[in-house]
Amino acid sequence: MRCPYCLENSDPKVVNGHNYRCGECDEVLPRDYVESRNIPKGRIGIVGFAGHGKTCYLTALFHALQKIYPAQWRGFYLACMNEYTGLFTYRMIPAFQRGELPPSTASAFPQPTIYHLNEIPQFGRCILTFYDTRGEVFEQIHRITGAGRFVAHADCILFIVSLTDCTGSHEPWHVSMKRLLDTYVMATKDYLGAHLKRQRLVVVLTKADLLIAHEAFSVPETLRRYLIEQMPQDYGDPLAQWRALPEISGRIERWLAGHGAAPFVNMVRAEFKSVRYTMVSATGAAPAGRTMGVEIDPNDTRRVIDPLLCILEGIQADHAPWRTRMGDFWFKFRSAALRFAREI
Repeated sequence: MRCPYCLENSDPKVVNGHNYRCGECDEVLPRDYVESRNIPKGRIGIVGFAGHGKTCYLTALFHALQKIYPAQWRGFYLACMNEYTGLFTYRMIPAFQRGELPPSTASAFPQPTIYHLNEIPQFGRCILTFYDTRGEVFEQIHRITGAGRFVAHADCILFIVSLTDCTGSHEPWHVSMKRLLDTYVMATKDYLGAHLKRQRLVVVLTKADLLIAHEAFSVPETLRRYLIEQMPQDYGDPLAQWRALPEISGRIERWLAGHGAAPFVNMVRAEFKSVRYTMVSATGAAPAGRTMGVEIDPNDTRRVIDPLLCILEGIQADHAPWRTRMGDFWFKFRSAALRFAREI
């Protein structure tokens, strides 16, 4: 088993007859993490520049999962699997709800955030470990080789970038995207020995409410509607949303490629196992400094579940491909049944 703290493969040792510890780093391991070998697990690395909304996105995602979806997804709940996750859940998320933006990730690599997600429609149960690394780490290769090794050995990468924040730099926004990608790929392949063809990449365009309002980006109307019109509660049936992701991802990819980011698009397609594109708004509006000035309603967020659905899609394809095929069959069967019902 690979330890979520040191990433070494080792057999857990039993201490005091009831709790598990890693045989390499001696960290206490969650019992369900060790004993539930049949539950799919995913390691999620967060890559992005400082100030582009990495921690804010994660906070908004789990805020929505706590506040909206237990009432919509039968049997669904989140379970914290270590102390750091508990602090994140019961301190940072309530502060976020009050309108306080989360602090930037600490320079020293924090404890991973580990959640047991139970009874997600179509996907079932899984254990996800999130590694959120300070944005400055991704500015230079030698920094990634130190603090970024956890991200380099993740199963899925959330490549988080705010295009509007890239416009204030000395280079075009698409050059900033490519520079971040080059730095990550060089460090992980040449210095850390990672195999990127084993990683799935999810590109997350954050602060999308600002992006669609920025005239310089000429965001297509279809993508504007995609962001604005879908309310969080519309994910009561995540299967339909999941089925729509490939088309939306393709639209975002073509839009980026047509506005100067073709080198980025071509490189991620060649380097990674799979690629999905999403756009999200974690707060629904621009903050005033470190606060929103008002409480954040999870219904104000837009599309924060989409990257999670991309992650679950990859986990399902890797661990239970038959469920992916069954999901396709069920979606087609249900669509045909609805068409038949309308005709009669």
